[in-house]
Amino acid sequence: MDWILVYAGILAVLAGVLCMLRPSRLLRIRTRRRAAALTAAGLFLMVIGAAWPGGRTRPVEHGGLIDALMPVYDFHEVHSKRIHAPPRRIFEAIKSVTPADVRFSGTLIGIRRLPARLMGHRPGSNQQMSRPLFGAVTREDSLRMSEVADREMAMWLIGKFWALTRSERPQVTTTRDFLEFDRPDYAKAVINFLIVPESQGWCRVSTETRILATSPGARRKFTFYWRLIYPGSALLRAMFLDAIKRRAEA
Repeated sequence: MDWILVYAGILAVLAGVLCMLRPSRLLRIRTRRRAAALTAAGLFLMVIGAAWPGGRTRPVEHGGLIDALMPVYDFHEVHSKRIHAPPRRIFEAIKSVTPADVRFSGTLIGIRRLPARLMGHRPGSNQQMSRPLFGAVTREDSLRMSEVADREMAMWLIGKFWALTRSERPQVTTTRDFLEFDRPDYAKAVINFLIVPESQGWCRVSTETRILATSPGARRKFTFYWRLIYPGSALLRAMFLDAIKRRAEA
């Protein structure tokens, strides 16, 4: 509901601005006054969507890595897919998938890098597209990983994800330091992949993302960012699971 309000507001603002430049018979907006009203309504929806309240969550814990790393969180999303392959092969596929294997990843990464390019910054090398995703991220983005072989992999990092350009990321290298980190104006993220065997050679593979803000200010900033990028984030994770499935079942 929250991100829908944000995107409805964005569309209303765009429509209002276009109608100011050229009245629309289709939208029945033929005066600048109505166009301005539509723009204002869009801005209102964006504010409501960004400020939509969300409580801190403590899920039912199952004893996995993600529960140990982040038992309480502010934001989260979960996606899953059935894969017909043994857990070991799926685990290897998770580790070997590259961004180039993931449909739409280039487009979504390009959109994420656009603000940096417009501000004259060089956001990074495209060579990362051909490297195993988690290996490349680990070297360059301070991502750390924990794993239970053929069962669960959990990756965690800390940053100011809402920043338009690359920002400083604390060099936190142990799980204890990650759990204890509370410097204001940062967000802590954990992403896991969990493999649950089913019958007849099938496995259920899920990926969950959890985010915890370290201060009220960081939570406000991340709230709007999260609601803005959520559709792309959900699509990227679904496409990542598709890439794992193709590799594991090949």
